[in-house]
Amino acid sequence: MSDITVGNSALSIFIGINISAILTLAIYSFLYKDNFFYKAAEYMFVGTSAGYLLSVAYNNVIYPNVFVPLQRGMATGNYSEFIVLIPTIMGLLMLTMLIPGLSVLSRIPISYVVGFGAGASAMAVIQTDIVPQINATIMPILPLTYANINNFVVVAGVVCSLIYFFFSTEHKGIIFGTGSKIGIIFLMITFGAQFGTTIMGRVQLLINRGYFLLGDWLHLIK
Repeated sequence: MSDITVGNSALSIFIGINISAILTLAIYSFLYKDNFFYKAAEYMFVGTSAGYLLSVAYNNVIYPNVFVPLQRGMATGNYSEFIVLIPTIMGLLMLTMLIPGLSVLSRIPISYVVGFGAGASAMAVIQTDIVPQINATIMPILPLTYANINNFVVVAGVVCSLIYFFFSTEHKGIIFGTGSKIGIIFLMITFGAQFGTTIMGRVQLLINRGYFLLGDWLHLIK
């Protein structure tokens, strides 16, 4: 029995590796041109992801948060459990956007979600982004030591970047004109560094796929 189990496990691993390799090559075939194999792999990825996310949503959200309270309320006679029908109906109204004549009803849950999300995230954004940025900018710049010069560059970068986004005043003169131009330089350096980091991450993914194809699939490298 154990030999059969081990054989089935090895066979499933072999099939999984080959399917992964074929799909990887199908996706990379887009580097040549748009073709049937790329579209087939893309459709499989989208369809599989949608089905998986639907399954996760049902098992982790809909069933425990809707069906279980309703069943418990019907069994115990506790009608307060039926309050889950309110968000359930709101969620179902989202689907009315698929019906042209009833799509206006979808604005009700959308406005609620957007309003609640904006209000709930406002404090989090202030505590995690704005306040730490202010604290990180309040640094000594005198006397002119090596550490304080670095602090001065950080403070100048933050201030000049903020001046660039100050659109209620024309960007002329020493403060707003020169400051906004310096702010553009800092912004471009930041965007370039972020773009470079993104490219490095994508190259790392490419290298990992290369190791998978040459190692796990073709066994040319270890």
